[in-house]
Amino acid sequence: MIPKKKLLFYVFLFIPYTAFANGVYVNQDSDLYFALIDIRNKNYDDAIVKLEPLVEKNDAEALFWYGYMKQSKFGRGRYGAYRWFEKAGELGNPYGMFKLSGTDITDDVCDTTGWDCDKGKLDLAIQRWIELAAEGDIRAEYFAEFYDRSAPSIWFDEVSGNNKERIRNACENGYCSPFRRLITTAINDKKHSREDWSDDYYQMIKKYSLIDPAIATYRAQYAYEGLGVTNRVDLLLDSLNKGYYKAGVALFSLSLNEKLIPVEDAYVYVKVAEMGNHTSGRSDFIIDNNLVEKDKFPALDLKARKIFENIKHQINFDEMDFMYMSRPDV
Repeated sequence: MIPKKKLLFYVFLFIPYTAFANGVYVNQDSDLYFALIDIRNKNYDDAIVKLEPLVEKNDAEALFWYGYMKQSKFGRGRYGAYRWFEKAGELGNPYGMFKLSGTDITDDVCDTTGWDCDKGKLDLAIQRWIELAAEGDIRAEYFAEFYDRSAPSIWFDEVSGNNKERIRNACENGYCSPFRRLITTAINDKKHSREDWSDDYYQMIKKYSLIDPAIATYRAQYAYEGLGVTNRVDLLLDSLNKGYYKAGVALFSLSLNEKLIPVEDAYVYVKVAEMGNHTSGRSDFIIDNNLVEKDKFPALDLKARKIFENIKHQINFDEMDFMYMSRPDV
């Protein structure tokens, strides 16, 4: 039971995310949808242009993302970006409040930027999460329960695995970001094999790969039982078609390392990923090593362009993925 905190009075102009149906956090009819696609594609200047009209209307979510755009433009508003997070918080966005709390994952941000962060903002964020949870916001319910405890309790739940049920419940209702972040941490710590995960986690990965393209990509990369070649490729293609570009890189690896798909297809899929992430290198590797006949590249580039232009973006990242100084590759 979450204890009651002192009620705060705001003029709430907060527009909540749409329901987390099938892992989609922002639907195409949302005003934020195309701005967040630009953020995913690292088109920051375009994102700012799309966000500005919403900021002028005091859209609290847009204010958060606008602040992040300013923060990410090192030298172009990085130190003053806190004002946008602060305003988002004043209008009821708990993630703006949390960003300036100097708590947990925000501490490095506050220290690096020299912002005057206040741990009291965590209490404000928790109160707002509680209010949103009462309205059925699954994401807010997760963070209210997670942070409305003492620091030792949070630490104990993390190391003991007690937080697993909280993560499972959130993902059952479509909010899988905490589980995705858990997988990412395990990969970085090189503790993500079947033996490292309990069977319970393993079953969660199988189940929730249907909801979140990042989890699906992880499952396909590590060839979990019951997945044949076609299943693995299909999972990755589905994730790529939802705008999760790491799936294109995984398809590239499947071709070169495991010979599961033709090199021509690998070139197309990794080219799509590079278009989305504004990178190059892997497709150049195929070109430089003459793995595909030169006269095929114009047609393959055209195919990649068509796939990229027809991606049905599933926005499965949210503000909590952007609390560190360095933006994660979403």
